[in-house]
Amino acid sequence: FPTDFEGTPHAHDAVGSLRASFGGTVRYGPDVSVGFELDVMDGQIYGDESFHGGGGASQPMVDQLFVPEFFLHAPMGFGELTVGRMRSNWGLGILESGGERDDEILADEGAGDFVDRMLYTFRPLRLFIDGDAADALLLSLAVDRVVADDRARRDAGDVVRRGVISARWVRPGRELGVLGIWRHTVRGDGALTTGAHLDIYGRLSRPLGSYTLQVEAEVAAVLGQTEDVLHGDDLAAVDVAQFGFAGRLRLDPPGDGALLFFDFCAAFPSVAHLFISIIVRAMALPHGLIKYLEAEDV
Repeated sequence: FPTDFEGTPHAHDAVGSLRASFGGTVRYGPDVSVGFELDVMDGQIYGDESFHGGGGASQPMVDQLFVPEFFLHAPMGFGELTVGRMRSNWGLGILESGGERDDEILADEGAGDFVDRMLYTFRPLRLFIDGDAADALLLSLAVDRVVADDRARRDAGDVVRRGVISARWVRPGRELGVLGIWRHTVRGDGALTTGAHLDIYGRLSRPLGSYTLQVEAEVAAVLGQTEDVLHGDDLAAVDVAQFGFAGRLRLDPPGDGALLFFDFCAAFPSVAHLFISIIVRAMALPHGLIKYLEAEDV
């Protein structure tokens, strides 16, 4: 298929890929559990290699073995401790996207942000009040070492350490969250990048007749400094300031049926265009027939 308006060839017309994985949860008593997921096959199974950009872009399905998740979860003090490898998710995924969401049918769950993490979560309102309102506020503290995300990979020699703090307030029909990250990256070539990331996410849902209307919005900012920029033949340190916005309008019918999405996202100043997509999905259950249609306008 062409890669630009001039019709530059991509070296192949069609490719096929396969991903096979399995996982689950093993529980020890009512509170302690071990979660795991293992990808045993993930890659291209037919079609020619792509040499767009000067290098082969295909991923042959040979020696593909990856552990997206393997963690221990247990109560500790007045909260809960989770230690191990896991996906990192937040909101609509501007800063943190584990590659999967429950409402994303046919999503590529093989990609995403994977971290080795020590995470402590607790609900501070339980110390002062009882009932459902005591569970509304969730605070999280974590230290990470990134395995792979859209900016770095450990197997490429990158060393990324992070400190993460978040607060989420959740009540029926509404949610508000704030995420803060300090990120320290050393590339395989020694280039240093440091920065602070801030993200605010909100969700509101309301009944609309027999349907449910849901609106999600997320804003994010990245401020820091990086040496990972070429200036002639040398790396140069530059300041970084990036901002992004994403939104989603979703309409759910009662039970299982058609879902309507309207997605919008924008980033400044690194992305000079706006991306809008309209996605219509229909599910026929219990036969498991999934029809999928996606129209995009850039």
